[in-house]
Amino acid sequence: NEIEYIFVDVFIPKVKVMSVGIVYRPPMQANFLEILIQDFKNLIEINKNELYILGDFNVNLFHNDSYILKENQSC
Repeated sequence: NEIEYIFVDVFIPKVKVMSVGIVYRPPMQANFLEILIQDFKNLIEINKNELYILGDFNVNLFHNDSYILKENQSC
């Protein structure tokens, strides 16, 4: 019942290093966006790479009003 991540760093000559990751969120995991944002802020501080995220977020975008973040939580 926890968020799972797998990330790899992609090294291309003469291009900035990119971190590419896949995220899985179990369907009933609470506080998903808040946890995700904090984890990615930590990753960016450590890594300083461009970050690309793909995955199964189990978020119903038809009810997106319940997923709006507070202004002070944006990345």
